[in-house]
Amino acid sequence: MYLTKLTLNPRSAQVQQDLAVPYDLHRTLSKYVFPGPRATDQPEGEGDYDLRHGMLFRIESATRTGVPVLVQSSILPDWERLPAGYSLLIDGPKSFQPRFAEGQQLRFRVVANPVRRVRVEGKKNPRRMPLVHPHAKEGIESGYFDWLERQAKRHGFALVRDTVVDAPFRIGRKRRLKPIDGTSGKAVESTEKARLGLFGVRFDGVLRVNDPEKVLGAIRTGIGPAKAFGFGLLSLAPVRR
Repeated sequence: MYLTKLTLNPRSAQVQQDLAVPYDLHRTLSKYVFPGPRATDQPEGEGDYDLRHGMLFRIESATRTGVPVLVQSSILPDWERLPAGYSLLIDGPKSFQPRFAEGQQLRFRVVANPVRRVRVEGKKNPRRMPLVHPHAKEGIESGYFDWLERQAKRHGFALVRDTVVDAPFRIGRKRRLKPIDGTSGKAVESTEKARLGLFGVRFDGVLRVNDPEKVLGAIRTGIGPAKAFGFGLLSLAPVRR
C-alpha cells in the first residue's frame, strides 16, 4: 500500500470544485493519478471502496498554506500527472505494510459516514439514512458511539478511548431521476445534477487490536459507506506515552 499527503492549492478553480464536491476529487485523482489496468476485475460501486486502485482519501482541516488531503492506494500513484497548479506540496508516496499484534493498542482517526438502513415502502432494498438523533447532544454522541462500536467489532478491534471531534456536512452529487414525458412514464436520468448532503463524524481515540487480520482489512478497505466521498480511511499510530 502507498500513502501520500497532498497540500491542495486553494486558489485553483478545479480544487475549489473538487473540495465542494468530494466525489469530484475522487474522480480527478482516479483520472490523472492512477492510469493503467484495474487493481482487480471487480467493478467499482459509486460511493464505496475504489476497487480499481484501492484508493481511500480524507480531506483534513485547511491551513494557511493549503488544504491537506491524505490519499491511500493499493497501487503506486503518479502524482506528476496532476494538473498544473493543483497541488502545492506532495509528501510521498510512501510504501507501507502494517503488521499488528493481538492486544496492541493504537491511536486512531477516521472520518466516517454513520448511517442506518431504513425500509422504504415500495423499494426492494433498504435505504441508507444519516444517523442523526433529533434531541440532546448526549443522544447524538451515544448513537455515533453505538455505530462505531459495531464497526469495531466487525473489523476486529475494541475501543479503549474515543471522542466525537466534529460532525461536518459534506456535499456530494447524484443524478436526478424524473419521469419522461408521454408514453412510457419511466424514470430516466436527468442531465441536471442534484446536490446531496453527506453527513460525517470524525472520531479520534485509542483502540485495542483483537484480530490483526481484520484490522489490516479495515486499513485496506476502510470503514463504513461513502468512501468515494472521502469517508472511511482509518489512520493508526503508536500511543504516546
